[in-house]
Amino acid sequence: MFVLHPLPKRGRALCEWLNSRKDDAPVPSIRDLMNLRVPVGLIEDEEIDGLLNDVQSGRRKLRSATSEVLPNVFTRTEANLSRLKNEIRSAAYEARLIGDLVRPLEDPILRAEWSYPFGTCQTW
Repeated sequence: MFVLHPLPKRGRALCEWLNSRKDDAPVPSIRDLMNLRVPVGLIEDEEIDGLLNDVQSGRRKLRSATSEVLPNVFTRTEANLSRLKNEIRSAAYEARLIGDLVRPLEDPILRAEWSYPFGTCQTW
């Protein structure tokens, strides 16, 4: 087992970079990890650390805001089948609405337009 001890204000970039591998990628072997090239320039840049702090803070806020949007319909010991079925139907309806709301966030073109620093000029 290897333990990394990054210098202060250097760990975020290293963590973000190490976590960037795809979830479907095979788990690397120890030999692969030992030969892994680390982007030292990014890890040493204090501005990158601050920006990644903002990114991680945004992720935490988003996770916190969405953690209880859709409740677990089986939290109560409900014996009334029709009421339980209505609660599940309601939760499914909310889930579809939430899916419609977050669909634009999954669209890379729309996300690029939102993040464009100069706004978009549209003529009608």
